[in-house]
Amino acid sequence: MGRLIKFWLILAGSLLTLGARAQEANYVVFFTDKQGSPYSVSNPSAFLSPRAIARRQRQQIAVTEADLPPNPAYVQGVAATGSVRVREYSRWLNAVLVQATTTDVQALQLLPYVQQVEYVAPAGVGGRITESKEVLQDEATSPSDTLQQFAMLDIAAMRADGYQGEGMLVAVLDAGFEGLPAIPAFDSLFSRQGIALAYDFIGRDTTVYQYSDHGTRVVSLLVAQNANPAFAGVVPQAGLLLFVTEDVRYEYRLEEYRWLVAAEKADSAGADVLLSSLGYNTFDDPTMDYTPQQLDGSTAVVSRAAQLAAERGMVVVVSAGNTGQTSWGKILFPADARDCLTIGSVNATLLPSAFSAEGPTADGRIKPDLMALGSGTYVINKNGTIVGASGTSFAAPLVAGLATGLWQAFPDKSASELLTALRITASQAEAPDNSMGYGIPSYMRVRNYLEAASTADWYATYPNPVGDNYLTVKIYDAGIDKDVSIRLFDTQGKQIADDAITISWRQNEALLEVSGLYPGIYIVNLRSQQHFARFKIIKL
Repeated sequence: MGRLIKFWLILAGSLLTLGARAQEANYVVFFTDKQGSPYSVSNPSAFLSPRAIARRQRQQIAVTEADLPPNPAYVQGVAATGSVRVREYSRWLNAVLVQATTTDVQALQLLPYVQQVEYVAPAGVGGRITESKEVLQDEATSPSDTLQQFAMLDIAAMRADGYQGEGMLVAVLDAGFEGLPAIPAFDSLFSRQGIALAYDFIGRDTTVYQYSDHGTRVVSLLVAQNANPAFAGVVPQAGLLLFVTEDVRYEYRLEEYRWLVAAEKADSAGADVLLSSLGYNTFDDPTMDYTPQQLDGSTAVVSRAAQLAAERGMVVVVSAGNTGQTSWGKILFPADARDCLTIGSVNATLLPSAFSAEGPTADGRIKPDLMALGSGTYVINKNGTIVGASGTSFAAPLVAGLATGLWQAFPDKSASELLTALRITASQAEAPDNSMGYGIPSYMRVRNYLEAASTADWYATYPNPVGDNYLTVKIYDAGIDKDVSIRLFDTQGKQIADDAITISWRQNEALLEVSGLYPGIYIVNLRSQQHFARFKIIKL
């Protein structure tokens, strides 16, 4: 009889435990302050890597209290409450992600240093795979190379100038990197130990090579190198940080907070560029849904996270979303973030892809910012096969690679200056709209713009003396000196040539033919609406 009573008591206790576990869910616990923390802004090396500190110092970005980790005593107090399990913490929002029961939540809300507890997902969830992250279609099975997607952005010129991402670090936040280690096109990445850090926020370990090959396809556009058939990423020598934040089985606010924590890890590791092709708007719990009126850059958790990352000196590149033909229609979150580059998709004819999401933001800002090839983009899938795939997910890494190479070329520029250069020199910068933003960016245009910004001269000529057939005339600032006349005179004042040239950011050099001139001294007059110069050249 006693054994029977003991059995029923054990069974009842087990049922109570199961009942408590059944009530478990995921929450974010926000703290009131960071008082009493052992961390301080005067000792950033306790929570930021030397690389992260150097990135901020180059751009004169101060370390603030918002960068400090939460007070460890507060975190320990939360962990000691009931059956609470602390999963991650956020520096920027001063919070911890936890799994807890409803009873635990009631106890947490009584702690004097807890400001708020927010429900973000049930404990055991599963369900749909949302279209906003998935490849729309595979369109080709045996493409030969990546020339077209490179040509749009002038990547060949960037390669010719010697920039392939050496010394740069790109963080990729995605749904999984399935198959990556086994694909020959990534052998170089692994042999040079190009992955500085990998972390899976779903399994809470470093096993990121599972779940989905969406991230594998994205990474192929950055660093893949495949000799036969020819395939290359934009910056094949760049270092990577790989983070899995997206669980393809479901959609809850929890994933936004994982994105936030991953962005903080990218910051502390010293990432130069943060790339994400994930987007959010509706969730499996309708009470979490966002509305188009909230596309203001400061409402959605993931948009706030993207903005906070940008404010810490990283170039943040996100995809616009594939909702152009849906009832939503507009860009997704975090594509509304103010200081991030939002990337839409064009097709091979340089027109917007029908699926590419459009702006504006709710507060009237132009989005997307830039465009790249996202229809039939060549990528590498989990099997190592080169396929043509579509989605703004594949336009974004092309621009992220371009930004990485440009920052390598101009390391003295700030992230903000680089974003301005990319926007102001893109193909339709003079008439941006909410379909294509500022247009398609170009390495040549940005290079010429940044070179112009670094010199006080408005023109340069070479070679002088000139023994070749042509004298090169370079006009630095196409924004000021768009139309220029070049007149050539002999020493007696006789006019020999009169040319009119139109300067653009992509082409700011003109050739003056001198092959028919006798050896001697000649006078060149350069005139634009803003400037005039007269100088001598010697023909050998």
